[in-house]
Amino acid sequence: VSGVATSKNNLLIIGNKDFESTDLYVTYKLEDVYGSGFCLAFNDYILIQVEAMDEITIIDFNARLLEKIEPGFNLHHSFVTFAKSLLLPNKNTKSYWEFDSTLKKRIDLQVLFKIRKISENYAFDFTNNNLAAYPLFKDNKLWENDITMHGRWIAKTRKGEIVSDKPNEIDGNIFSYQNLVYVPLRGGQLLALNAKDGSMAWLFEQEVSGAYQLFGNKIYKKNVLAIYEIDALTGEILRTMPLDKNPDLHDKIFAGPLWVYDDIIIILH
Repeated sequence: VSGVATSKNNLLIIGNKDFESTDLYVTYKLEDVYGSGFCLAFNDYILIQVEAMDEITIIDFNARLLEKIEPGFNLHHSFVTFAKSLLLPNKNTKSYWEFDSTLKKRIDLQVLFKIRKISENYAFDFTNNNLAAYPLFKDNKLWENDITMHGRWIAKTRKGEIVSDKPNEIDGNIFSYQNLVYVPLRGGQLLALNAKDGSMAWLFEQEVSGAYQLFGNKIYKKNVLAIYEIDALTGEILRTMPLDKNPDLHDKIFAGPLWVYDDIIIILH
């Protein structure tokens, strides 16, 4: 399996040349390709890129090939804006390009790669863990937040002994939902900031690192101990699935990505 894409009530499984499908799902097979790849659901389209900067294949949820985007764009670092357009970084122009909802109209926005991260309608830059926010495609700074003031990056042995205690750092992709901006931290926490002024909305406390992913109005965190389902607006834990104490799961390493389809959580190991 190269990837899984979900949108509304659709589920698409992406496989490489050796992938054998069943009649349970609609599948798309990359006939001449080996590798893991990356796929993204955008409106009624699925975008697939096997290696960064390769051509991007566009299909629909019936696995019909629609078109291909020329090489040079990086799908893994793409962003969907509040205006429902798609932003893709271009290695040749070293700037972000905007694709409209039909993926037809392409505009070079001339927002350079020096902006470290883009999330929906905000651009972010950070130096020495001072996170600065700007309106997308504008130069005036909205706010700045010292990330080291939020929690600590603490490393412990298996017996719980502290071996290091450092100021926090940004760790992972910044993302946003409605009026909140989410910042994953090196200590394992997730910091939610108000997009308007950068003030803290809430801090999801964790001592174990792991990736955070947004699906709809929920955030999911997966680490070696458990999978957490978190309310994106309040930071409240909605569901927890322990991995370390489940006899069917404790010896498996879930190092792959995570997807959500209806009420089903899909993870690769």
